[in-house]
Amino acid sequence: MSTFKQDSIASVTQSVQLPISREADDEIEMYLRSEFKNILEQQDFPQPLLSWPGDNDIQMLVDAADGLFAHPAAVLRVVSYPPDSQFRERLQCSR
Repeated sequence: MSTFKQDSIASVTQSVQLPISREADDEIEMYLRSEFKNILEQQDFPQPLLSWPGDNDIQMLVDAADGLFAHPAAVLRVVSYPPDSQFRERLQCSR
């Protein structure tokens, strides 16, 4: 039995169905590209790195999101914090 369905907890919780739609993939891709660009600019990385992450990396993250913005938002938080030069390695770990 799910913890959230137990009588002692069910009265103070609410179940929410998250709509999963791959129609959001284009917006998720734009969001990821924009936020990675912001991370690079905030880190003052040279212009050649502005192509990071690569198209395959972005597509993999879009696919992993499965239509939900929560996944890429969490990935970006992991990659960008703390703000240091290790953020690229954190992206590799989040795959």
